[in-house]
Amino acid sequence: MSDQKSENSIFLKLKLYFEEEGEYLNKDVSITAICKKIGCNPREFPKLLKDECGIGINRLINQYRIRHAIDMIENGYLKRLTVESLAEEVGFRSRNTFYLAFKKETGLSPSAFVDSVVDLEWVGLVKI
Repeated sequence: MSDQKSENSIFLKLKLYFEEEGEYLNKDVSITAICKKIGCNPREFPKLLKDECGIGINRLINQYRIRHAIDMIENGYLKRLTVESLAEEVGFRSRNTFYLAFKKETGLSPSAFVDSVVDLEWVGLVKI
């Protein structure tokens, strides 16, 4: 039972850290730095996180980054700037890595996602 509490505590600390400090946007984010900030052993962290969430730290970071990118797209970011600049803004090192992560998490390419958002706006649907 205490192990479960420990796992939950680590995940909640990580979530809070990401949401308050936006560390997932840092291109150089590392397990060591994360663990230092949330007070966790770097050797135990990957297993604890995987047990708690069912995914690894890299995928979790990518999910946070993609959610952030979606918010930016929905707020018109790509009307002013490029996919490359969006990828960099949300912490990806390359357009290709961003594209692959975006497609993995949403099932759509960034441009197809933009088209779907535009279509929703055109027919007057409210985005949820």
